Amino acid sequence: MAEDNKGPTESVIRWLAGQPFNNVLLISILASVAWGMRYSVTIAIPAHLEQIQNGYETLDKAHQIERSEMRSMYDKWFDRVAASSSHATAAGPESPTLGPN
Repeated sequence: MAEDNKGPTESVIRWLAGQPFNNVLLISILASVAWGMRYSVTIAIPAHLEQIQNGYETLDKAHQIERSEMRSMYDKWFDRVAASSSHATAAGPESPTLGPN
């Protein structure tokens, strides 16, 4: 009767003490694996995925800046080419400033 009033921790310890060492070792290994899986699913994997997402966002921002700089460079080049061709047509085919056509 006195044994029925003991807490769950004491009951588990009493049960483990009565088991062979291999069973205790197996239970501890399974508990460790379960804890590692729980840790991986709840903490490690989400943190890793967040780092990957942040890396992709950083690369995307860098590519957006690079594309806008490239577009700006081509716009300036096109404006320069358009301006020089408009000067060539306005000056005539034998413009001394542009050289031979």
